[in-house]
Amino acid sequence: MKSSVVSVLVSGCLLSLGNSLTFGFQEAALTGAAAERERDTYRIYSLLLTNPITSHGPDTNARYLIRATALVESWRPMPCVSPPKSREAEFREVLADFENRKDAHRVLKWQLSIAKPYELLNEAGVEAFQEERENPKILLDKNGQRRDRFKGVSDVFTFADVYFSKNGRMALTAMSTWCGSLCALHRWRIFEKVALTGEWQERLWVTCSTMADYSAHQNGHHRRRNIYISSNLKRLPSRE
Repeated sequence: MKSSVVSVLVSGCLLSLGNSLTFGFQEAALTGAAAERERDTYRIYSLLLTNPITSHGPDTNARYLIRATALVESWRPMPCVSPPKSREAEFREVLADFENRKDAHRVLKWQLSIAKPYELLNEAGVEAFQEERENPKILLDKNGQRRDRFKGVSDVFTFADVYFSKNGRMALTAMSTWCGSLCALHRWRIFEKVALTGEWQERLWVTCSTMADYSAHQNGHHRRRNIYISSNLKRLPSRE
C-alpha cells in the first residue's frame, strides 16, 4: 500500500515537472520576432480599447466584455484599406499574412493594458449577453426580481487577430461591438510602428465601416439575423 502511494506521488511529481518543462520550452520557443509580435498584438488590442467608439456613440461601459476568441467571421467584409503608394508593398505583405491566417482563431490571454476592468467571455457567455439584450424578461428571477450579470455593460467586443508585414512594423486588425438589435459596429484598423519610439500609431487609411443589425420575429419566435450595411468613408479618426 505504502509502495503504491509513493508510486502515485512520484508519478504526479514527474507529470507536474513535465508540464512545467513543456511550458518552459514553449515560452523559450517564442523568442525574437515571434515574441515581439505577440507583445505587439496586445499593445494594439489595448489601443483599440482606449476610448473606443461604439455604434451608439462614445464608450459608456463600466467594464469591457471581450469575446475570448479573436476571429474573422466569414460574413464580415474584406479589409478596406487604401495606403499611400509608398506603403503599398508593405501592406501587400500584411494582406498576405491575413490570407494565410484569417481562418485561424486566437485564444486571448489576460495581457491587455487598459484603464477599465475587463472580462474574457467564452461563446456561452457571449450568447448569454445577447439573449439578455434581446429578451429582457429573462433578467427577472422567479420572484420577479431583476438579475443582471452584465450590469453596467452595454457592448460585447470582438477582435480579429493581428496581421503583420514581414518586418513587423505594419499591422492590420479589426474590432466589432455589439449591443443589441440595430446596435453594432465593425471596423478594420491599420497601424504602423514608430521606429524611434517603438510605439504603435493608427493610420487614416481605412475607407469603410460596417454597422447596423436587424432582428426579425417569425411565428412568434425571435430570430436574430445580422445584416450589416457598409458605408464608404473618406477618413476615420485615428484615435477616438
